[in-house]
Amino acid sequence: MTWTYYFRRIVKNPSFYGVKNTTHEGINKFLVKLVDENLELLKRNKCLEIGEDDFTLESTSIGQIASFYYLKPQSVFLFSREIKPNLSIFDLLKVISNAKEFDEVPVRHNEDKLNADLAKLCPYKIKTG
Repeated sequence: MTWTYYFRRIVKNPSFYGVKNTTHEGINKFLVKLVDENLELLKRNKCLEIGEDDFTLESTSIGQIASFYYLKPQSVFLFSREIKPNLSIFDLLKVISNAKEFDEVPVRHNEDKLNADLAKLCPYKIKTG
């Protein structure tokens, strides 16, 4: 990990990345924890299988889909669990709208008013708030 661009950025600006211990050992512990957390996230969302030896990693089909389409592991897991044949359009929109990617979309100035006006035209009840 010490040969990565990420490591070099941490060394230059550790506070930006939340690194408190800026020694080589402290940065190494930070990176190991980061890798472990991300492996666990991928495993929990069925994007990755970890071998019994804890050194063998194998991507699952939904993990490959997440990687190919730049989807968050939580989103692709949600889709794999909830999207079924013959799902109604309403239920499909409900599943898709719960994707983690939408958590980061900010509402611009006065866009909430525009959304409220659009909700009045929508044939489906819109939950606000």
